[in-house]
Amino acid sequence: MLPHASYDIAVSTEQRHLLNPTQRDLFLGLVLENAVGDKASRKIAKRSLDFLNGNVASYAQHVTSDENMKQVATRMDVAASLSILRAEEETKKQEQKKRKATEEAEREKSKKKKLEDEETKKQAAVPVNKDDIGKGIQHVMTLKSQRLLEILVYHFKMNKKEMTKLKLNERREKIKALWPSIITRSS
Repeated sequence: MLPHASYDIAVSTEQRHLLNPTQRDLFLGLVLENAVGDKASRKIAKRSLDFLNGNVASYAQHVTSDENMKQVATRMDVAASLSILRAEEETKKQEQKKRKATEEAEREKSKKKKLEDEETKKQAAVPVNKDDIGKGIQHVMTLKSQRLLEILVYHFKMNKKEMTKLKLNERREKIKALWPSIITRSS
């Protein structure tokens, strides 16, 4: 579409681009034309019925050969495939979020249950601990390791994890060291 060279007319690259549109330029022009105005509202119904074939048919007036038509159809198939993959990825993300929320709720429920169980143990151990402590240090030193642990944790308010690591003799020594605080409290 350029003017013949014998006319001696200067043509800029911008003019050359306008006079020789590429296939991409024609597609973009068609999309813009159909996206605005009366044509857009007329084409919406057609595209709603058959999205992919509607696009292929709307571009068909600018496609000059069967090969170009196949390329357009292939591009649309690729776009459709990508859309399906994105939808699957989004579905996986949503499922993962749900699973994570469920796991978090389960952890919270388990944590709450452990705290309730610990409080129940404490409530059951407190009267027994007071009775054992009331009998004196000689009696407390004869108790088994688990009972000593309960006295350390529930009566002396020691850290359960640290006290669990101690052996029987270490627990006894700890209670001996803490025993004067019982005498101080009761006075």
